[in-house]
Amino acid sequence: MTKTKLTKIIVDFIMYFDFIFLMSHGTVRNLGWHAYAGIALFVLFVVHHVLNLWFYKTVANGKYNVQRILLSSTAWVLLILMILMAVSSVFATGAVFEWSPLRFTQFWRTLHLMSTSWAYMIMSFHLALHVQSPLKKLDKKLESKSGKILLYITYCFVIIAGCYAFYQTQIYYYLFNVGNWKMAAPNIVVSCLEYMGITAGIISGYHLINHKK
Repeated sequence: MTKTKLTKIIVDFIMYFDFIFLMSHGTVRNLGWHAYAGIALFVLFVVHHVLNLWFYKTVANGKYNVQRILLSSTAWVLLILMILMAVSSVFATGAVFEWSPLRFTQFWRTLHLMSTSWAYMIMSFHLALHVQSPLKKLDKKLESKSGKILLYITYCFVIIAGCYAFYQTQIYYYLFNVGNWKMAAPNIVVSCLEYMGITAGIISGYHLINHKK
């Protein structure tokens, strides 16, 4: 593994868990921490794009199969959502820093919550696309029929757990702006596990659909 690839993995790893921490704001309830974690997220996002400049350089080159279309489209959607998150976050500074002249109105709150929630879901699917290769290698290593059955049962269990976590987080309130405040997890550990469970469920679900291709 090259140093550049290792750096990308570390940056993406930190960015993912920073995002989960931000999604757990209802549990943490500390606007200061939320603000600084948000700033860190956007710095990491910029670093992520700098490390992946090849994506923009090759966007018009080569052929597009289903995998590349999905990877490219989710990357562009994430970029748009992150911009919306950044803009809405600027208007949220009035709720965090006394010196800010901006005020966090209901419009900006709604935009912030919706863009953040959709970015998390799209990011989880984007991650699912990236980990298909190692998961397929894992499938091939299990030559025995019993081993493969056990693996697929595990995938199904993770999908069910992910659906349960999706229900428990009530993230759909913010995804579809139904006008409700979602319930917060009892503590930060539970909250992080729930959001990790949603991501794992999306990864497992896509892998089961895609594993024969």
